[in-house]
Amino acid sequence: MLTYFLNLLFPKSAPQPTLLSLPPETRLNIYTTLFPPLKLHLTPLTPSNPLPEPPILHTTSLLRSEALPIFYSAIEVHIPTFHRTTPPERVGVLIGKIPEGQIKQIRRFVVPWTLRFEVTVQLSPNPWRRAQSDGADGGGLAVGEKHYVVVRSMRANISEEFCEKFTEAVLTWIEDLLESHEEKGLYLNAKDLCSLVANINRHAPTMLRQVCGISV
Repeated sequence: MLTYFLNLLFPKSAPQPTLLSLPPETRLNIYTTLFPPLKLHLTPLTPSNPLPEPPILHTTSLLRSEALPIFYSAIEVHIPTFHRTTPPERVGVLIGKIPEGQIKQIRRFVVPWTLRFEVTVQLSPNPWRRAQSDGADGGGLAVGEKHYVVVRSMRANISEEFCEKFTEAVLTWIEDLLESHEEKGLYLNAKDLCSLVANINRHAPTMLRQVCGISV
């Protein structure tokens, strides 16, 4: 595919350039096309190391530094919770299928909770621009300094009020997790994700009962 792009940009009669000889903005556009959005739904059948890095990321250090963030920003990891009593160790097994080094580079996580609502966490140094498009489909939206959270109903009896209140709660949990890291940086690790799911399991039933009158 990379050869295809180069041939479009430069006729065969002209000296064939390398990817790194192209203007930076052109390279970024090529990376975005090479790495389309990918949704990874973690299940017991998911193999270990389910996100092998494309060979192009292992060519030169400059290319890797440019393309790696784009590759991981296109990945959305879904961590299903089918019951509020799902044991943390089971969640840990699912998340553990992805190497820790990769988890810390992924920027988008989705937790569908018992088929009632869905929590989306997006890490971003500039969260507002993407948050506006993500929140356009309804549900609750809360934006922090380097992340935002969207909570959407998956059933008619889950109200907008619940989504908005639960979004604020999740935003605070993520802020606490980001601030607790000894190694600075914008990331969530496997332990953080297990903690997030545990908090959702712990607090969702109470808020559903208080706001929607639903017992689970």
